Amino acid sequence: ATTANKQAGDSMTMNTNKTLYAIWAPIYTITFDNNGGTGTVDAQTCHPNATSGNCNITIPNVTLEKTNYTFLGWNEDSAATEATYQKGQEITTGESKTLYAIYTRNEVTYTLSYDNNGGTGTVASQECTTTSDDCNITITNNQPEKNGYFFLGWNEDSAATTANKQAGDSMTMNTNK
Repeated sequence: ATTANKQAGDSMTMNTNKTLYAIWAPIYTITFDNNGGTGTVDAQTCHPNATSGNCNITIPNVTLEKTNYTFLGWNEDSAATEATYQKGQEITTGESKTLYAIYTRNEVTYTLSYDNNGGTGTVASQECTTTSDDCNITITNNQPEKNGYFFLGWNEDSAATTANKQAGDSMTMNTNK
């Protein structure tokens, strides 16, 4: 049998010897994967009822964090962009599964600053705003001056003797530089 027709405390009429067999149901586990975020959510367990073979769990009322992202909820696909399940929602399941935290990328602004490194004049910083992991910025045509020197270009190392960035070059940024 896959369902139990007798429960503890039930009355049973007997006119012959009988054997009652234990009927077992699996315990389903819902595991919550933070999917690169910080924070943990304890796994939930449930066992199916005898009628439907399903059980219900409630998604924990927890918000996870991930730098530059907003937590949306949970999905069975780790690469999903939308949440199928929300905190506090009751779900019915007939199997164990893993739910993955789903996030959306926040808008972030990166700043490219220019240091005249001993020269004169100010070259204005540039910004790029994105909701992806990085953005491209074009190196400015403006340049500082230094008496007795020729401007070669830009480098991220202040002690460099060569320039690896020129006006008009595209630079990919995923942090302030």
